Amino acid sequence: MWCLMCNDDSMQRICLINTNYVKDMRTLLEQTPILHYHGSPEQMAEHLVQVWPSTKDMGGNMPVLNVEEVLTAFKRDLLEAVVGDEPKWWARFLTAKEKKEKLVVKAVHKLFRNHKYIEFTARLDLPVTMKTKDAHVLLNVRTAFLKGEWWQHMEGFQDLHRTTLILVGKAGTATPGHADWAEAHNVAFAVNEQVMQGTALAMWAFINPVAAVQANAWIAAHIQPSKEKRKGNRAASLKDRIVLSEQQLHDLSAHLGRDEHQRNYVQIVFQHHGELIHIPSGWIHQVTNLQDCIKVAWDYYVPAHMSCYASAWKLIHAQVTKTNASDYMAFMGVLSNACKHYFEDFRRGVKELA
Repeated sequence: MWCLMCNDDSMQRICLINTNYVKDMRTLLEQTPILHYHGSPEQMAEHLVQVWPSTKDMGGNMPVLNVEEVLTAFKRDLLEAVVGDEPKWWARFLTAKEKKEKLVVKAVHKLFRNHKYIEFTARLDLPVTMKTKDAHVLLNVRTAFLKGEWWQHMEGFQDLHRTTLILVGKAGTATPGHADWAEAHNVAFAVNEQVMQGTALAMWAFINPVAAVQANAWIAAHIQPSKEKRKGNRAASLKDRIVLSEQQLHDLSAHLGRDEHQRNYVQIVFQHHGELIHIPSGWIHQVTNLQDCIKVAWDYYVPAHMSCYASAWKLIHAQVTKTNASDYMAFMGVLSNACKHYFEDFRRGVKELA
């Protein structure tokens, strides 16, 4: 093949050790200019809308899952969620006795029945014997996507085996509005045979990054924060992680209007059994469960969208929510590692040619 750095087919054909690394390095150099990291809010928002939310039917006749079986299979992960260094918010509803290994599954299942939205991190590297059939379904969906992700550069910054979330919720539970600067995938599974076919399990609402500032202003003018999040008489904002009702979403959509292609700035997407939702970086989104369901979700990186991650971090968190959010996906470290690895591979490839 010819030189992948300059794409000149007139040059002598050579073989480097890992041509994919060189392709990714070229992508970084072309698509992550300083402009997108230090650009204006308008420039960053326009950059983010290159990628839109999408759905994909995973096919393969995905099975209906059993809540208790899934919780039992991930008992070790549940224990970590309730007594680990960073307990989940729902752990406070458990007594000290219920946090013991013998009772934790039964106690968490009770929380689920009482309409608490259970989410916990599932390790990918536990022994196979620890997992049941339903657990294997969730983990197989996750691992099927690993090849196209950028984990080779996360060493020292992120543990791949701790990046997968299991979410178990009844109808009516919800994930409040928020935005991530990495990308994410989310796959939903029914827990009831009667709603497996044709019935939406969840409703997603996405706010176009171009309209994020206007959406925040509308929320401040029309929504009151909860008593727990209210400080003085200040108005609500996106950083309060609020859940908008269907009517409020309709009103917000009517206020924001449409873009030049007649697409609503508020996108509503319904997720069915076995469907994957792709969440692009920087798109504010909330999720409301319409039926009892289980989801598996994960954040990830791909080299072609590194500039989007930088824009999302700077625009959504610094400009819109006014928060100094930590770099939970180690964006800067990954970028530094990637450049280091690519130059090392390139240098080694050239040395072998000498």
